[in-house]
Amino acid sequence: MHNFLTRSPRWTDALILIIFTILLTIHPYYLNNRINVFELGIYLPGINAILHSMVPFRDFFHLRGPLELYAPVWLMKIFGVHMQVLCAYFYVGNVLCLVMIVLIAREFIRSRYIFYMMIPVIIARTYPRVVFMIWGGMRYAFGLMAIFCLIKFLKSRRLWWMAGAGLMSAWAGLISIEMGVYTVAAILGCLLVAWVGRFKPSEETGRGFIYFIGGGFLGLAPWVIYSLQQHAFLPYLDAVMAVVGPKSSVLDSHLVSIYPHNFPEAFAAMINPVHINFRHMTPSYTYLFLLGYLIVRWRKGGREPCELGLWGLGIYGFIMYNTAFRAIWAAQFEMALMPEKVIYFFLVEAFVLWLWSKREAAPDWGRSLIYIFVMGLFIFSCAYTLQRYHKRFWSYQYTLNTLTGKNNDYLKRWDKHEQYGQLNIERARGIWVPVDQYNDLNQISNFITQKTSPDDVIMMFPELGTYNFLFDRPFLGRFPIVTFTWFNDHWFEEYLGDLKSLKTNYIIVQKRMPEDWYKVYLGYAPNKIKYQQMLETIHRFYVPVAQTEATWIYQRK
Repeated sequence: MHNFLTRSPRWTDALILIIFTILLTIHPYYLNNRINVFELGIYLPGINAILHSMVPFRDFFHLRGPLELYAPVWLMKIFGVHMQVLCAYFYVGNVLCLVMIVLIAREFIRSRYIFYMMIPVIIARTYPRVVFMIWGGMRYAFGLMAIFCLIKFLKSRRLWWMAGAGLMSAWAGLISIEMGVYTVAAILGCLLVAWVGRFKPSEETGRGFIYFIGGGFLGLAPWVIYSLQQHAFLPYLDAVMAVVGPKSSVLDSHLVSIYPHNFPEAFAAMINPVHINFRHMTPSYTYLFLLGYLIVRWRKGGREPCELGLWGLGIYGFIMYNTAFRAIWAAQFEMALMPEKVIYFFLVEAFVLWLWSKREAAPDWGRSLIYIFVMGLFIFSCAYTLQRYHKRFWSYQYTLNTLTGKNNDYLKRWDKHEQYGQLNIERARGIWVPVDQYNDLNQISNFITQKTSPDDVIMMFPELGTYNFLFDRPFLGRFPIVTFTWFNDHWFEEYLGDLKSLKTNYIIVQKRMPEDWYKVYLGYAPNKIKYQQMLETIHRFYVPVAQTEATWIYQRK
């Protein structure tokens, strides 16, 4: 017990936990679910446009960075043009996040006991088990890779690790601009602490900064050169400014969320145990304790690379934690807790090891309490983990059913109470979806196949851009997701002009939107005006000629 509690994790321990992570997150039937038309619509129509030789930002708007499109395009050219390739890209990226957490944790944790206890808990708490195939993925993984490279530089003093940190930060930013900002802020903040706090010689910190910048330029250069050649660089900057600027006010999610959206509300939730958001505020205590720990260690002369690395991880995690408040009940918040959980277990370990060191000098009853606490912590963590595994992880449920002789057929569908149909649409062939969506997609597919040719533009309103990919039809203008035109008045006027110019013969209109959609999208008065203008234009120039359960199909008069 003593050796297991005090011996540091080895690479074999990390390998065991990485294999455990991969096996636990296996889900062979993850595609058999209702297609999330909006989330996939952010990417799929842009992917289709690139496959037809269009250039992002110059020829069409994309909400995130170019790498989030080109990586799946490259994979589709290898494995085939199919929706499952994009889903697998997100799936692998989200598992890779957990793999990076294992590697990062090994750099800080000194006890195999804590190491083996923490990773199953982190997986149970932070894996986005509902949206792992449509959201997150590599943009989070690249961010964690950048932090890992920073930590390795601090511990090994090898400058090429900082070049790697710059490269990973650049790629994270080219997937989603905010992830690049988070990693750059964390790494520069850590270097600043190293310089001000005299953790390292200023010459070494300066060289690390130069290598970091060099790696960043290396990662950005191919896209910058290509976008300049294709006249897409300025439109890319325009898109970035719209996303980081007016997007948050145009689509204000706090209208339907109960998250704290200012400091007084956050503080009130933090100090009130019965507040509905108290549990979401508890990670703030982790960062406060970490700050106190690091300050105390610094004042006592602590200048260990591990402690400097905690500054980098802490800054990165704290930024992610705060920016995830717009969705504290969703996957954004869960994944933002990955760095925080590593820090939490580091602090728990510090206390456990201190307590363990006192056992010999303690009386018999005190020694017994120490043993009970150490074992109780392990038992509590196991109980928490298994309870969440039973609800959240396919492989755990499959293994448990197999061992207990239960039937596993229901695990092939996400909802055992719903009927499913298998799609025959070429770009979604083999996927099982609920029967209502199955019928809807088949009806739309039949209509498009019979009434249009591959070059015919079809407008998908308001957020049905996924259909442009599934049925391989161009979208109207530069915006596959119509509501994204609301970020910029000039974009909206441009799109409305395309619609009035009758550049499409058919429009597919979603009949019903979720209740929250109306509150978020139309709660902002200018959005409501734009929405009404689009509907009036559609009704003025187009007439309904067919319908499915979920959509109206309009034809030009």
